Amino acid sequence: MNFLTKHSKAFYYAYGILIGALIILGVFYLSQYENVRVLFSKAGGVVTIAPLSSDGLQHTNTYVFEYFANGNSNGLVAATGLSTDFGTAYAMKVYDFQILMSHVNDLIITFGVICLVCFAFLLVFANHSRRIYYKSNIIAGVIFPVIVIVLNVILLADNLKAMGIFSENQTLFNIVSVLQGEQQTTMSQQSYDVISKSFTCNNLSFVLYSVLFVIVIAYSVFLAIYAVLKYKATAEERAEIEKKAVANND
Repeated sequence: MNFLTKHSKAFYYAYGILIGALIILGVFYLSQYENVRVLFSKAGGVVTIAPLSSDGLQHTNTYVFEYFANGNSNGLVAATGLSTDFGTAYAMKVYDFQILMSHVNDLIITFGVICLVCFAFLLVFANHSRRIYYKSNIIAGVIFPVIVIVLNVILLADNLKAMGIFSENQTLFNIVSVLQGEQQTTMSQQSYDVISKSFTCNNLSFVLYSVLFVIVIAYSVFLAIYAVLKYKATAEERAEIEKKAVANND
């Protein structure tokens, strides 16, 4: 316990750095999967994904739709067994994945900021520097890490959900990523054997972010336990101080 108390500031500041890293890394969550998408319009709650849908950067769904439609001639069907009807079979699946990924990305940033606020409150209550813990320290030292734990459990669950969907559709999503990338015009003219060599999407990012969430959860558990242990360890000194305070008031 003496070792933990001696290095209390370092442990808490490391917690702040870890939460800061969570926020910063959240910005890059979509990097590997940013082109796994379809362009769409939405009116009256109805999502429309049309071949000619485009954006201001001249990206369009046309190449994806046409590539699947030509699946028998470019080797797509023979190599993967995928349908030639992208619109009916896969468009909404890609859309649902991109919406989920954007949702998780937003949660990482939002929850990261909330976690940072929790860390700031720990500093306000002086849990990082106070030698003797009082009720305010034990309450803050448990409640705020628990909030961080809950938020990161949610992030972990959503991230694992996204990873599961990606794993089930890895080939499909890689094809879409290539055909929705900067070289979509050129790549759409290539055979499946050629574009498959440009596949870059895999589970690595999901795994790394899962590890990050688990580390934040584990560190939060550690700090909550530390608060309880320190509160108990300083009980005798705390009682003595409170006894003197009462005597002085008398």
